[in-house]
Amino acid sequence: VVIWGGFNIDYDANFPWVAALRDVLTPPPPAIDVSASDPAASEGGDGGLVTFSRTTGLIKDYTVNYTVGGTATAGVDYAALGGSVVIPAGQTSVTVPVATLNENSAYEGAESVVITLAADPAYVAGASASATVSIADDDLVPVVTLAATDATAAETGDTGRYTLTRT
Repeated sequence: VVIWGGFNIDYDANFPWVAALRDVLTPPPPAIDVSASDPAASEGGDGGLVTFSRTTGLIKDYTVNYTVGGTATAGVDYAALGGSVVIPAGQTSVTVPVATLNENSAYEGAESVVITLAADPAYVAGASASATVSIADDDLVPVVTLAATDATAAETGDTGRYTLTRT
């Protein structure tokens, strides 16, 4: 685009009309937010949801890159995630499911999947740059009991006996 007024004037690059024209011709990158729209999941059952959203830059697709961390293990506790998602033109958000797996029978306790926006010049991180989905364990907490099966013992001759049981 060439703008020519046919006359020579001094202008300040910070004049409102200059700034508005600059923003139209080179809009700033959109701010991307990530949030856990369903942060509670369970092993082998209800999965979680993570939503990537924007409020500007709606005229084109944006590929948003992210990293995955946390205490849960991809391929064991949840289905591996791709590391990027596309917010299509005209849409303000896209939701990514965190599908849980039930690949074990051992109690592990609650685990987490943390999704964090990766740096990219095509966008900036918004107010929320990471989201956490917590995966509740569906296995029973092990119980350990100690019982005296022969509670009478003496210093000489008679030994006591204990039984340790884990369920």
